[in-house]
Amino acid sequence: MYAISSEYSGEYDIEYEFSEEEFKLYEQRRQNKLNGESKTYSWQETKEIITGKKKRE
Repeated sequence: MYAISSEYSGEYDIEYEFSEEEFKLYEQRRQNKLNGESKTYSWQETKEIITGKKKRE
């Protein structure tokens, strides 16, 4: 998330800065993913969740 936001902030001149709490939240989510503790979705599953064809597990 940080890399993506940094890329966009430079390109689109967004003046938002993440708080320390947000960085901690992103890091916790990252660790959960790396440890296999969170569910990941394929692009197809993501589209189905967004369009309401599928519910999050």
